[in-house]
Amino acid sequence: MKQTILPLLDSLIRIPSVSTDIEKLNEIVDFVEAEFWDYQNAIIKRYEFNTKPSIVIQNFEWLEADIILNGHLDVVPPSEDGQFEPVHKDGKIFARGAGDMKAWDAIMITLMKEIFEADFTEKKISLILTTDEEVSWDDWAWEIVKLWYKAREGVLVPDSGWVKKIVTAEKGIIDVYVVLQGKSAHSSRPWTGENAIEKNFELYKALKDLIEEPEKLNPENDYWGSTVELTMLEWGTATNVIPENCKAHFNIRVTETFSDMWVLKIKIMKKLEEYWAKLLEYQEGSIVFTDSGHPFIQRYLKTCEEVLWFVPEIKKEHGASDGRYFAEKWMPLLLHLPDCQNIHSREENVSEEAIFQIYDCYKAFIMAKS
Repeated sequence: MKQTILPLLDSLIRIPSVSTDIEKLNEIVDFVEAEFWDYQNAIIKRYEFNTKPSIVIQNFEWLEADIILNGHLDVVPPSEDGQFEPVHKDGKIFARGAGDMKAWDAIMITLMKEIFEADFTEKKISLILTTDEEVSWDDWAWEIVKLWYKAREGVLVPDSGWVKKIVTAEKGIIDVYVVLQGKSAHSSRPWTGENAIEKNFELYKALKDLIEEPEKLNPENDYWGSTVELTMLEWGTATNVIPENCKAHFNIRVTETFSDMWVLKIKIMKKLEEYWAKLLEYQEGSIVFTDSGHPFIQRYLKTCEEVLWFVPEIKKEHGASDGRYFAEKWMPLLLHLPDCQNIHSREENVSEEAIFQIYDCYKAFIMAKS
């Protein structure tokens, strides 16, 4: 069974399931579903959200699993033609989506097949594959959680980590989109107006003072501190006119220091009021933080030691993943995936050896006797 992973991965890569291509997204979900047609003990459910399909494959009925395996089948658009034809070279597979994250999809599809062939029912396993992780906040992982899919032990979300490192924490993410009003004037007479751009810079500094943790943003701490970044500005009509309004987009990343996101939101709203900023959009994703001593983490580390002959290092990730939606419902998470490089670029690749290593860890972890 293990030797079928690489051919399966090649087949998945060859379906150009770009996030915006509904036809190809349906094609890849159709392909995954067909992989399980021969298993009468497979429970398969398909859903659609915002015209995009997702699929859930289980070895049990109902919604509460012991372990959820969550991944996505969509990929970002390629930078040039030919990136959906996998190239095997120097022990690596080069292709769009090879690392993010069709290697993991192939691992878990193969493992679920093995679960059905062995009629393994000692643990309830849900494999959840979505097709809109790469494009928006409103995605299927959140919809799945709202449908009451949950995990009693924990969730594996292989969107970060390496063979020798697992991730148990990711920063929370907040997007704030506002517009500030000033007063238009000729730029030769700035004292008669009020520059809306400058007001946004003042708000930017105020948000940094409120949230940012500069004392933690250093190499010794792996830069594990909260940050605020001004990422977009929209303003102006002419080079000699002081703009009367300016739209700004702030991207905020927070650590467990701000574990109560509701309290933080109240503080941000008060700061916006102080600067007379009109809120256009506010979106947030929960912090992922599972204590390294949690039984779910410790059992996985023990499994890795038995399989790989070493214990992976526990790390934190500055980015965010679909794991945030499960974390919001207090489900333990860990992230562990095959070694890959140059994600979202022309040279995206994944290690063949690492694929088998992760497969062995997942299999031993999931199918171990309790």
